[in-house]
Amino acid sequence: MKDVRDRIWITSKVRMISERRYLSYESTAHLLMNTFSGILLLTSIYPDEIGRSVPGLSKINVAFSLLIFGSSLLVYGFKFGETAAKHRECYLKLQRLLDSNKDDEDNFEKYHDILENYPNQSDRDYYDFVFERYRKRKEPILRPGTDVEIVPSFWVCASYLCRKFLFFIFCRAMPVIFIVAIISTLLVEY
Repeated sequence: MKDVRDRIWITSKVRMISERRYLSYESTAHLLMNTFSGILLLTSIYPDEIGRSVPGLSKINVAFSLLIFGSSLLVYGFKFGETAAKHRECYLKLQRLLDSNKDDEDNFEKYHDILENYPNQSDRDYYDFVFERYRKRKEPILRPGTDVEIVPSFWVCASYLCRKFLFFIFCRAMPVIFIVAIISTLLVEY
């Protein structure tokens, strides 16, 4: 039953990608919350200077305050860090199972016992694994128990690249653009 060891290996690798995704969500949430807090702080310290360039600044400040409050509740509720830790714990147990010298029947039962105790990864984590493995190593993974190659389709590749690009633009570049715009407004005033 070669497919049991293959399934364990693939699931372990996909859980690593899930962990990375949740850690990325956690760090991005902190970055965005701190950026919005910094913007709110700057607009509160320099309301007259920024207010000349941005009409309705006090209403924008109230909106930012509500956004920060609501975001903090959401981030706390999603528990990205805890979910990442659970995925890590799961893939470490799967790797120990893979390294054990038990027969495939025992491994298959133990594999399902481990999966029952942890959250599942999303389908996109699996597709990301297939894409990243093919892109980095130029070797596709094999369907468990067979020699059939799993090669990422055009849509898997396009989805991966679009998600990474949009995530970067909205979660990494936009906060920097906001801060640069506020600082440039302050510098123009002086």
